[in-house]
Amino acid sequence: MCLLTMKDGFNWGGKALNKPEVSFTAKVTKNGQLLASFGESKFTTKYGSFKDIAVNAQIAAFKWGAEDEPKDIELISKTIVDDVYNVGK
Repeated sequence: MCLLTMKDGFNWGGKALNKPEVSFTAKVTKNGQLLASFGESKFTTKYGSFKDIAVNAQIAAFKWGAEDEPKDIELISKTIVDDVYNVGK
């Protein structure tokens, strides 16, 4: 089970989205027994050096909008899946 909270906000210009603030908790169970639980609170997307700079520039230029949210959601999902995968290591 995974509980995800994602808060979007508009930047000061009001025309574009900022990076989302994300928190999540995950519980790994087997036959009703809790094997592990973990989570992170208040993190945001990080795309890697050059892409992150480009995303920040788009936000500053009021060009990062609702059509870009799937990119954020994909990155957040990948982060959570990687965390769940690494629980057993």
